[in-house]
Amino acid sequence: QHQQQHQHQSVAAPPATTAVAASSVNSAASGAAAAVAAAAAAADASSGSHVVLIRDRPLNRVKADLVHALLQTPDLIHTVLSPMSFRAELRRPAAAAAAAASLSNRPVKFQVEIHRPDPDRLLFAVNFQLISGRTSS
Repeated sequence: QHQQQHQHQSVAAPPATTAVAASSVNSAASGAAAAVAAAAAAADASSGSHVVLIRDRPLNRVKADLVHALLQTPDLIHTVLSPMSFRAELRRPAAAAAAAASLSNRPVKFQVEIHRPDPDRLLFAVNFQLISGRTSS
């Protein structure tokens, strides 16, 4: 029942800068993995925001796919902020960190939020927002 409450929670979705629709098991997981990679490498994104739309998947599966993608990304650590929000940081190995002295090469940090734009549809918007790290000039 606790999970069901989260599924019916209505939160306004952020404006989408990049949208990918995924409905099958494999494409949902790969969509989450692609979005994690895009957020971690957001050096070229002017707004630093990416949105993945996932439809026809229950909330628990969306979260499982997202956490799996976060765990499978090398040098990435994540923290659960709330049932619908995560913060992640891409940490470079020590040798690369020592070589990267400029501000533009600082660790990439981003926040991931899961929104349900319409409580009557099985559709989730997963927003990846760059907090700090490389950005375009």
